[in-house]
Amino acid sequence: MPNFLKNILTEREGWDVLFSQPTEMPGLKAYGLREFLSLIKEGLEEVFPESYWVLAEIGRLNRKNGHLYLELVERDDAEGGVRAKCQAIVYRQNSGWIEERFSAATGMSLSAGIALMLKVRINLHPVYGFTLVVEALNPDYSIGQMVKKRREVLAVLEKEGILGQNKTLPFPAVPLRIAVVSSRQAAGFHDFMSQLMQVEPSFPVKVVLYEALMQGRQTKASVLLALKAIALDHANNPYDVIAIVRGGGAVADLHWFDDVDLARAVALCPIPVVLGIGHEIDKGVLDVVAHTAVRTPTEAANQILTRLFDASRTIKGAAEALYASSKRSMSREHARLAPLPYKIQGVLLRNTRLHEAKIGWLAQALSSSASAELCQRQVRRLWDVCHAFSNASKKALTASSTRLDLVHQRLLLTLPYRRDGLEREFRMLQNRVVQASKAELGRLRALLASLEGRVVLHDVGRWLMRGFTLTLDPTTKLPIANRKEAIRRGVLLTRFADGEVLSKVLGDDHDV
Repeated sequence: MPNFLKNILTEREGWDVLFSQPTEMPGLKAYGLREFLSLIKEGLEEVFPESYWVLAEIGRLNRKNGHLYLELVERDDAEGGVRAKCQAIVYRQNSGWIEERFSAATGMSLSAGIALMLKVRINLHPVYGFTLVVEALNPDYSIGQMVKKRREVLAVLEKEGILGQNKTLPFPAVPLRIAVVSSRQAAGFHDFMSQLMQVEPSFPVKVVLYEALMQGRQTKASVLLALKAIALDHANNPYDVIAIVRGGGAVADLHWFDDVDLARAVALCPIPVVLGIGHEIDKGVLDVVAHTAVRTPTEAANQILTRLFDASRTIKGAAEALYASSKRSMSREHARLAPLPYKIQGVLLRNTRLHEAKIGWLAQALSSSASAELCQRQVRRLWDVCHAFSNASKKALTASSTRLDLVHQRLLLTLPYRRDGLEREFRMLQNRVVQASKAELGRLRALLASLEGRVVLHDVGRWLMRGFTLTLDPTTKLPIANRKEAIRRGVLLTRFADGEVLSKVLGDDHDV
């Protein structure tokens, strides 16, 4: 039993005296609150005199005046509730190097939701209460917990046979309807949209945003709700691609996406999922199950743009091939139909002459009859009909030939316009590529100029011209940086702007 409890109990005869009514214990000593808390602190320090390693998760984190204030929790994995909670502090003299080492080892900064192994000592302050003082962290434990969780999730999906199911879906050749899961205020969403706006106006791309929280404990529920809404809308108006994008947040927030329910929803999604949630260190669970996983929202947009540009090139190639084929077909048809009017005219001429011969024969046969005058009238009428038929045939033939020529000319005039339109679209795309290349070239030139300025700034010759000197080892030509090294060498080589001199060290300042 701790000494402070023994001291209290020995003042009266046991526990019964301690919990008696005040009127029955006139000699019982009463402690002030600060004194009582100090006694408890002494007892705790006696029972727990050293520092201890504790496993916990960061529930909340606040930075103030260089200190880190943590709320540590232990969660019930089965029910999801909190089994234990405690306040902890990392004092400013330790917070800097602790965070730096943790970030260098894990690639993350400390934030809510990260599992930690902390070296702590207990502290009970009369005013601020019970606190754990953090002295160190074990980053290997945090890395191991994240890797362990990812492996467990992937093992579950592999056992269910759905790990690579979304990757087997064919990516649409022309993805025009895109569902985006992101936050409207997220920098990643704006990067995605800015990049996607480079698509040609001829493609009617439709982007629908399904807002979701992309960081924090509500990430899972929020993204699942967005995916469910997309599935309902997809049944009535199908989407081609789903893009899940985020950017600008802490890397530590990525572990919220390593969830089995969220991974299962992506794997079973009937639409190809493009993932761009901004990570560089290693792959998360969604990277494995999504159809296409890239590093940034901009690269996610490029995955869609690549398909659209490929489709544009295919359509333009098909249009040009159609134009050439149509032109060849028109030439063949024109060559085939060109002699047709002359053939029809020859047939009509032969038929007209045949009918004229028959009419002449009929006129001679009827001229000897009594009704010669009547027959002559019939003959003239037949001649009139024959000439009328001949003239009508010639007019119809001329009209048909004129219409054929007109259709031919219209086709010849229309096809070049279509070709010109395709050429204009190609030139527009070419101009965009040229402008983007010029902008990138300008950026690289500015970077080169900045680097050249830094090189000039660090040029030793410039400093020598300004009156500075450089002290070197005569043998190795390496700089001598301190007095002790100069005394040890004995002989020095001093470099000026206009040459070098050798000098001998006679002694240090104490010998002069």
